[in-house]
Amino acid sequence: MGISVLLALGARAQDSEVVNRVMAVVGGIKVITLYDVQQAEDRMRNRLQAFDPNAVVSQNAVLTEMINEALLVQEIYSRKNFVLPAGIGEDLVKRHIGGRADKSRSNLIRELQREGRTLQRLEQELMDDAFLRIARQDIEDSIQISPQAVKDYFEATKTEIGAGPFAKYLAFELAANEFTEQQVMDLARTVDSEEAFRKLAETQTRPLANDGQTARVYFDEKFKVTWYLGDGDLTLKLSELENGQAGFEKVGDTYHMLFVIEQNEDSAPSLTNPRVRDQIRYRLMDVEYAKRLHRKVERLKQTISVVRPSLK
Repeated sequence: MGISVLLALGARAQDSEVVNRVMAVVGGIKVITLYDVQQAEDRMRNRLQAFDPNAVVSQNAVLTEMINEALLVQEIYSRKNFVLPAGIGEDLVKRHIGGRADKSRSNLIRELQREGRTLQRLEQELMDDAFLRIARQDIEDSIQISPQAVKDYFEATKTEIGAGPFAKYLAFELAANEFTEQQVMDLARTVDSEEAFRKLAETQTRPLANDGQTARVYFDEKFKVTWYLGDGDLTLKLSELENGQAGFEKVGDTYHMLFVIEQNEDSAPSLTNPRVRDQIRYRLMDVEYAKRLHRKVERLKQTISVVRPSLK
């Protein structure tokens, strides 16, 4: 299918005015429409403004992020000898339905129809999300942080590294339009261990935060950089939970399921503490990940076409 045809398919007219239009086509396959961008923009704005009412989301920044994600996915599809696993799309749809409160395929189809989407499109979106996670994991797996780098960072920032009360935790998200508060409360009550929380997360659509790794949050405001999603209410909820207890907090259109593995308190930070070393390593990995992601996206732009139609 040619680019011109894809551009035409992405737009529809009403009263001679275009109400949706193609914003970008990646690799001649992935079409990103204005509606797609607006939906992503709304989700990001709701999340950010839940703890910062003045947060501003740029539509252009959202589109750029969506293009970058599409490039990463297209790179996987274009790998030599890549074969799409048989039945993967339907398996992902079944898992998506299983993570819904009503577990109803027919209700899902009706919701998609109201949104102007099809089950086939949802299937493709779920596959793209799965391959995007693989692409990101490939970048993460390529990063190695040396002990010397950890030591250098510690010496430069040790007065800023967390000390004092903290919680070690796991978390994942539930869409508020798919669950009632009572249903979320009932789910939290089924959890009595870290293993049970992980198993519960496996049944849901959205994966565990931090790629399933345990994380640590320090409650003192001077360590706000460690707060879960930078959110005071979520962090306060973590401080209220006891060891081995699950709970939840609603922020915007999302329920955040939380499980505290350990509540404790650190004294002055020391490199002899493996937790301090891990904290530094994660910070350095985040910085290096951003650099490598940028370089990879720029390389992909040299081989995978990105068309952004001029808007008149």
